[in-house]
Amino acid sequence: MKLLRAFAYTVEPSRLTQPADVSGGLIPPDRSFALVLEQSAKPIDEDGVPIAFNGTDPVTRSHPVRDLCRALALEVPAKALAASRALAERLARATDSRSETALFVAAVYSLEGGVRRLHLWTFPREEALRFRAGKDPQIEVLTDIFSKRSHMRKGARFEGRDDRVGFLNGKAFDYQAHYSARQVADFWIVTFLGAQLEITASAGTKIVADCLRQAFERSDTAAEKDELYRATIALRASRRPRWSLKSFADEFLPSVDLRQRLLDLAPNAESRSALFDLDRAELESLIDTRIFRLEDGVMVSAPFSTVGKSVQLSGDQNRLLRYEGKVVKEQLRKSSRKRG
Repeated sequence: MKLLRAFAYTVEPSRLTQPADVSGGLIPPDRSFALVLEQSAKPIDEDGVPIAFNGTDPVTRSHPVRDLCRALALEVPAKALAASRALAERLARATDSRSETALFVAAVYSLEGGVRRLHLWTFPREEALRFRAGKDPQIEVLTDIFSKRSHMRKGARFEGRDDRVGFLNGKAFDYQAHYSARQVADFWIVTFLGAQLEITASAGTKIVADCLRQAFERSDTAAEKDELYRATIALRASRRPRWSLKSFADEFLPSVDLRQRLLDLAPNAESRSALFDLDRAELESLIDTRIFRLEDGVMVSAPFSTVGKSVQLSGDQNRLLRYEGKVVKEQLRKSSRKRG
């Protein structure tokens, strides 16, 4: 991994002021500084959480921060410099008087295969004492010091090539709001980066499927069951690649009460808004059949594609099921019900 260029800015909290107060620019190459940056990147690997940009345009993949990251990492020096300053200004506007002046650093690395990696950091300003021993000891108060070890520092990493999928997701760390302790803080990941937690396609698809099944079983009315069924069908048919449990509920569940009950079934608060790429094949393997138990003990197992067609439902409180079809096979088997 080779350091190509780095940018640094002092960032003053500017949420309530205009314009954003930043000062800095391109940093000359320096081996000791490069080593500090490499050491600072370790927490991203060790403690970072997967993130993905929130609200990316589904066609162009455009996103304000992703576009700036791509320009900073892939464009010519002049455009990279402009992008780095725009990110620093965005960070300034994301902070208010509760935050101290910080050092914002962006570093671009070259990897094999034409891949570029971008590291972003913010280091808080701290006061330090410089002591000079000797015949006339002296102490000097240093105020223009930025801590590379403070637990208030934050970081993020994105990488990719100059294509549609590069820089779409990454990793971030924030010691002040670790995701295993509570919901990730808005300041760094949500407000500045415009991102959300990301989970794997398999894990996210399973969360949606599990919540749908539980909500369906706990629903008391036919109207709610039909709403959940229609939502499931709509999700399976959608062309949108990236979802969260919350975005699914907001998109396909008109009932506010049912929507909230579905979200309450999520494993934790973070998983409600965590982004994932929907695995439609896995979703269909997890939810592809509606099972009806009739009042005389008859069980009807109906694939989704048959409900509303050969399998007809009517009524609400006293629901009726009607089915007519050609018998192609018959068999006898032992009942699975226990005798009591």
